[in-house]
Amino acid sequence: MLCLLTVTSSFAAAYEIFYDESLTPRQDSTINDKPLDLLGLLDRIAFVCDDDSVRNLLCYEHTHTTGLRMLGIMQMDMDIQLMLEVKYDYVKKLRRAQTDNQADSLVVFDQLAMARNHVLVNAEVIGGPNEKIVPSWTMNETDAACPYPLFGEGDVPDFYKIKISYANSKLDDSELLRLIRNSRPDRLDDRWLTKCRHVFMSALKSQAQDIPVQLMSDLLDAVVDIYEKIHIDVLFNMNRDLSSSTSSSTTVLKNEITKLSANSGLTNLQERGVQKAINYGAQIGLVHDVNLAKQNVTKLLKAVKSHLKQRSQSIRPNLSLINGSSMNEIKLNFNQSIDYPGYDWFVTSIFFLMHCDEVRAWRWLRTFSLLLPSGFLWCARLYNSPFISADMVQYTIHPIYAGTTHAVELIIENEMSQVFFAFRMSGLAPSHIAYQWIKQCFWNYLDWPEIVTYLTLCILYGIDYQVYYCVSIFKYLQNDIIKQHSARNLLPFLKCHQIRGFSARDYIDFMVSLEKRYRSILMPELKELVCFSTNNRNTN
Repeated sequence: MLCLLTVTSSFAAAYEIFYDESLTPRQDSTINDKPLDLLGLLDRIAFVCDDDSVRNLLCYEHTHTTGLRMLGIMQMDMDIQLMLEVKYDYVKKLRRAQTDNQADSLVVFDQLAMARNHVLVNAEVIGGPNEKIVPSWTMNETDAACPYPLFGEGDVPDFYKIKISYANSKLDDSELLRLIRNSRPDRLDDRWLTKCRHVFMSALKSQAQDIPVQLMSDLLDAVVDIYEKIHIDVLFNMNRDLSSSTSSSTTVLKNEITKLSANSGLTNLQERGVQKAINYGAQIGLVHDVNLAKQNVTKLLKAVKSHLKQRSQSIRPNLSLINGSSMNEIKLNFNQSIDYPGYDWFVTSIFFLMHCDEVRAWRWLRTFSLLLPSGFLWCARLYNSPFISADMVQYTIHPIYAGTTHAVELIIENEMSQVFFAFRMSGLAPSHIAYQWIKQCFWNYLDWPEIVTYLTLCILYGIDYQVYYCVSIFKYLQNDIIKQHSARNLLPFLKCHQIRGFSARDYIDFMVSLEKRYRSILMPELKELVCFSTNNRNTN
């Protein structure tokens, strides 16, 4: 079961298993069919919602609990969750089963009710440890009553949603604020960046107050603009339309978005993702007009999809000649589409970060797509890209996996041997866990301000800080990892639990120490992974 869960809780692997041409809802199988594949297994033991399904199971409670545990782990990859919702509408089935567990205002509290409740809350509500309450998987024997409200019909109880607002936070006068707001005319050289890094580090280490999200938003706006203008880490710059890309007129940018969005569409999975993301944004105070935000982020996602497709197609023919073979040979289902098949959590994060202003977000993303960090922070950026080798494209090996998470494992082995061996003896890999965190921008694991801090560190100080950030989280969790390994519960713990109490502020000195020891090794390797097209052009 562990091996099955390890494989199927990866989106690329799950996509191969659940794939069909249209990704349409699957027809229910007859009750006497034996499960011949993972789809049939989930039908049989997880999506149990009527009396016939119950009677068809031996050891009903034990078997169904196992199915719910499997489903609960799989759905923590938010792309898998969206795919299962589109294909199975499994949330509706579990809600129906939960409703059937009630009669005449009486509610049956048992292991299955608690397990279904756990799965439903994680499926319906997004949030970090201070944004969402995750119900327990089981009841304690000492509990006189269930401490969590169960639900079947209706909206998710407010009990599970922690009301908090990160919008329009007050900006107190500080050195960082003055640097960003008052020194903009003089910032087109690396001296401004050096000073900015120093001031941000001092502010991060300060225990007086957290750095406001709004201030980090303005900081990232300025830093990405400088990187592009003085050519720092500008790697993905081939065949660039300079006349279009340098324009910052709001009217021109709006026209670009409208034109590009008209040439692309969203899949059912991505449309479901928009709804969930906007609900999260509204919950934490970043979205004020749900309908307008949904419309704008949809337009932005379509425009970005068209933009990335155009950039890849403009280079791909030359790359095919270099390789001497077609890029379409022996491709997996995951790579059949030109467009990234999952939901773009990074673009949505930037949309929220830019105050739900799709024009500002588009200008930032268009510039950021030229830079090295985009290849590792933005999972969709290098999907089927000519900037990585044909072998990596063919076998769905993303640079995040080949670069960042591989480096995470090497550093953990060197720095935290007990954690490394706990993973090895559990049959897991730190890279598997770290890849999921990065792919969905730590959504569901960290609070929004910490997610923004993560993005700021990786862009301001270098993409190798993505490695150091993940290593720091494993260091923070090391005692829990060893304990959960001993309890044979490591995979559910890392997949289904939020990263409660972690702050980059507490580990920034550790990250800096890792930079001093590993940057000279990591940065050349990370750049090499995403400079494939450039390197081949230079040698031919």
